[in-house]
Amino acid sequence: MNARATRILSQWRRAPEVLASLRETTDAAALTLGYLGLRSPSYPFVVHFRSGERISVETHHDLVTLWIIFLRNEYRLPQTCSTIVDAGANIGAFSVYAARRAPRATIHALEPFPSTRERLVATLNQNDLTSRVKVYEVALANVTSEGSSRHMSNWGPSQSRGTIPEPVAGSVAVQVSTLEHFLDEANIDQVDFLKMDIEGAEHEVLHATSPAVMRRFREIALEYHPNGSADALFQKLSSCGFACKHDARVGPDSGVAHFTRVST
Repeated sequence: MNARATRILSQWRRAPEVLASLRETTDAAALTLGYLGLRSPSYPFVVHFRSGERISVETHHDLVTLWIIFLRNEYRLPQTCSTIVDAGANIGAFSVYAARRAPRATIHALEPFPSTRERLVATLNQNDLTSRVKVYEVALANVTSEGSSRHMSNWGPSQSRGTIPEPVAGSVAVQVSTLEHFLDEANIDQVDFLKMDIEGAEHEVLHATSPAVMRRFREIALEYHPNGSADALFQKLSSCGFACKHDARVGPDSGVAHFTRVST
């Protein structure tokens, strides 16, 4: 058995996602072969969804991001949402997905890195979503931008860039805000769904957020990273009245979990 056939068989668990790619897009072959590592697509290319959305894919990391959001349904978003916060919006795949999934929702998309934010805005323009998705040039942290600064490295894929306290070669300074300060500045009282993928900053952000502010959220979909304790993070959410509905753990302190508020 050759290496390609072995690789195909090892990916059998992805069959539902492959079927979803056939059902959801007109580009299933390029997407599936690229995602499974069987053939590299010719980048860049545009993925066309049968429901009308279009997303430009420039790298393999873009392809993976699109795959897990649209075809794996990593974020379990209720259709009834009216206010959504997309923290770590990147190129806009989740914002586009959320706009389709929750057609009456307003989406607040946070993306601090300049070139990535340009792609986010381009994605929203491409899908006529600028009236529904508000873009913010800010990163979440445990401090506001006043009297403090954070930086983001220009190295590596955009999906893996987190904030760092000190500048390094090629890094850019970014505006930061606490979760409470962001909500207040954006005049957001209640959030139906918070999607948070901020490359490790979730630990400092959530631990610094008071229970009163946490009660402004109904559901939280959280990608958590191994620079902090997952158990401590889950305990923080539990102490604020949240229960874990789903936890797709890929390591001792990494995975994606979905929480819903069960008490005030």
